[in-house]
Amino acid sequence: MVKLFCWLLVPLLIGCKQGYEAPAKLPATGYLVVEGVVHNGNDTTVVKLSRTTKLNNKALQPEKAALIELHGKDNSVYKFTEHAEGEYRADHLGLDKNQQYLLEIRTADGRKYLSEYVPVIPNPPIDSISWLQENGGLQLNVSTHNPLNNTRYYQWEYEETWEINSQYFSSMKYLIQQFPTYQIYDVVFRDPLTRNKDSSIYYCWQYNKSGNLLLRSSAKQSQDIVNIPLVFIPHASRHLSVLYSIDVKQYGWSKRGYEYLEVMKKNTELIGSLFDAQPSQLNGNIHNVDDQTEPVIGFFNISPLQEKRIFLRNIDFPDWGYKTDCSQIKIVNLSDSIKRNGIGLVPVEGFTVNGLIVEFWAAKENCVDCTLVGSKIKPYYWPR
Repeated sequence: MVKLFCWLLVPLLIGCKQGYEAPAKLPATGYLVVEGVVHNGNDTTVVKLSRTTKLNNKALQPEKAALIELHGKDNSVYKFTEHAEGEYRADHLGLDKNQQYLLEIRTADGRKYLSEYVPVIPNPPIDSISWLQENGGLQLNVSTHNPLNNTRYYQWEYEETWEINSQYFSSMKYLIQQFPTYQIYDVVFRDPLTRNKDSSIYYCWQYNKSGNLLLRSSAKQSQDIVNIPLVFIPHASRHLSVLYSIDVKQYGWSKRGYEYLEVMKKNTELIGSLFDAQPSQLNGNIHNVDDQTEPVIGFFNISPLQEKRIFLRNIDFPDWGYKTDCSQIKIVNLSDSIKRNGIGLVPVEGFTVNGLIVEFWAAKENCVDCTLVGSKIKPYYWPR
């Protein structure tokens, strides 16, 4: 698989308390932003086009009705079609790793943009995603090497997924009858037939994507070997309360493309003071054919994609120490008692007499309903 990167220019000096006025005025339509992923194989390739807006507007405007083609020096052409506003796709690309390619973009208003020709950068498989217990938590690292010594410039991104479970299973819920001047509360079984506990609010998942640029170069080393810290999970974090997974993607870069990313990384870290060094200008490899002075945000780079996922289970870390402040209180199943003691709580389980619920246990919502903080949709890659 092959990946095309076109990184976005981020707003600068956003941490300053004083207003910041850009030294140059944006054109009425904004600058073109190009981002996307090209896969060499059966996967779908997506390229997104948008326009920058004013600094006080974080939203990008999609660039609609454009024409995008990928051109090889062997005269091969791959066309993209628009499937959503500003989102262009191509299926089943078969790129030659020995060829060079450029990206051509024609916008609806007649402007033409071209990238430079770039080669397919070699990218070896990820050797390992390792972990080490230190500083009370868990440090995750990624490492790789290229025995041919011809990659040298690397970038990683990752996505974390972790399962969270409610502290308590719930088989009950409130039944509220509304009258003109008052309400009557009662507790009933969620499923009156089976009286089963509701697993849809017990099992949930949370996600996080890498936000910072993770870069490493072996250019000054005799061997093409790299290792970089990815994520630190603090001790007792909910991330590892049940089951945790991290999926890591790795890309190779050209020297110039890597330098572009380094400038971007530097720019994004220079935030917070007008007295800091001024951010450097980003010079990508995509330009307007008819106006070389128009900035275009993005850098076209082609590299095989390498990907690796690992899972970590809480049971493998017996001293992890995750705890909650959850507790239950007993409430009599009478409307006045529920109004006095149960508002803001969720029924968990109860005691019945002749099929009627006479008392029940209740707990705070976040202890019973994990959908308040996570998704109940199980990821397709999740075990069991």
